[in-house]
Parts: sequence; structure tokens; C-alpha cells
Amino acid sequence: MRRAVLALPLLLAACGTAPASTAARATAPPAQTRYTATGTVLANAEHGPTFCNGVMQSLPPQCTGAPVVGWDWKAGPHESQAGTRWGDFTVVGTWDGTSLHLTEPAKPAPSTSGTAASDRLPDSPCPAPEGGWRPVRPADATEEARAAALTAAKRSPRFAGAWIDNHAPGLEMPKDDRDRRPPIKSVLNVMFTGDLAEGERTVRALWGGPLCVYRAEHTEAELEALQRRAGDEIPGVLSTSVDTFTRRVNITVYVVTGALRRDLDRRYGPGRVEPHGVFQPVS
Repeated sequence: MRRAVLALPLLLAACGTAPASTAARATAPPAQTRYTATGTVLANAEHGPTFCNGVMQSLPPQCTGAPVVGWDWKAGPHESQAGTRWGDFTVVGTWDGTSLHLTEPAKPAPSTSGTAASDRLPDSPCPAPEGGWRPVRPADATEEARAAALTAAKRSPRFAGAWIDNHAPGLEMPKDDRDRRPPIKSVLNVMFTGDLAEGERTVRALWGGPLCVYRAEHTEAELEALQRRAGDEIPGVLSTSVDTFTRRVNITVYVVTGALRRDLDRRYGPGRVEPHGVFQPVS
């Protein structure tokens, strides 16, 4: 997932934490809905069969996660050591808010061999300059110069994020005769809120390679504040991250419901916090 590599408290409506009963309803979908996921199921002396949301790579491994009701280790090959059993399976069942109740036997997880999903980041949002992406000062298009420029950009209270594009169309890096090392081949993309001129001057003073400076609605600090707030306020959150490209906060929960989405939109503004479920509805 873009991840990133993983906002907006100033514009949010002031809302308190939902009562516990409301939160429970927001996380418990109708019993007839079936959900599925593929991952590690583990049982040890401390807990029964559990669908892991995080696995500690010890031997035997340990994990935290959701209990699986109706489990049978005859579902497929698995490993066993020192009273711990574990294996990778695909499960299907209903969710009661705390546990997954199997509605059919689990199956061994499919092989992960094959072509992996691309981790390529998005192309730079700025149009390529006339003549293509080229350094304006090749001697300052180095890893060191880029790191210094990013450090300077992050000092700005209007800094909103940055990322590097190594595949921009027309990206060409001619060798600089003044430096034994050729310029690095990348476009530095930096986001600021408000007027971009000051931010661009700050970055350009240090970075001589291709540069794209563009506007974001919310600063990185605002996004990180919203990330902390959502993690603290929403019951059942397993992890949180800030998405540099969509400019929103992602949270992971076991199951995403319409009630949860409405609660997030009410608290933080439409689409500002995007929930992702460990268990997905069976199509």
C-alpha cells in the first residue's frame, strides 16, 4: 500500500468521543454479513485460535488478534512447537464485534508466488518543464543536497510533506563535468500550504535537481495531529498512518461498517479519516 512512506484539526468540527454504546454499535455489523481474510492463525497456552493482526517473529511466534470461533486445525498444514500451533489460512465467518465465527471450514492460504504488486510511487503532479526534467545546478543534485533541502523544508510551519519520483516522464540526468559523480536521477516533490514562493526558494537554495513544489490544504503537523486524535478516540483501532498522496489519515480496524464511516465523517469531516478492515465482506 502506498503508504507511505505510515490532518486538519484546525478545520474540524468540535466533537466529543461517542458514548460506549454508540461505539459498540458502530463496530458490530449485522450478524448475517460474512467476512473473509487471509493470514496467520495461531494458538498457544495464553489464548485459543487467533487471527493475527501482528506476528512476533520469535520461535515459536506470538501474536495479537481476534479470536476465531469454530476453529479446527484439520483445516490444513500448520506448524507446532512448544505448545504453539500456527499456519496461514483463508477464513470466512461472521463478526460479533470481538470474534470471527467461522461459517465454513478454513482453507490453506493460497501461494504468494508470482508477480508482486508494484511499489512504484505516483508520478510528479507538476507538468514537465520544457525540455524535460533536468537539474538546474547539477553539482547540487546529490543525495546530500536533497537531504539538506528536505531538512530545511521540514522546518517551515507550512510544510505538508515530500516524496521522490524516480520515473517522471522525460527525466534525464546528464553527467556534470564539475563533479565526479553524476547527478541523482529523481524529481523532488515538496508540498506546502499557502504561498508556495517562500517554500520553493528554501528548497531551491539547496537542491539543484528537478523540483516540483505544489500546494496542499493541510500541513504535515495537522495530519499527524489528526492521526493521533483518531487513534485515541476511535474504539478498536489497530493501527494508524498518514497517506502522503491522498492527504488523509488511514486507520485499520477489524471490520468497516457504514456506521463507522458515518461516525468518522461526523467527527473529523467527510473523507478525512479512511478506515480499512482486516476482514473484508464476502462478495
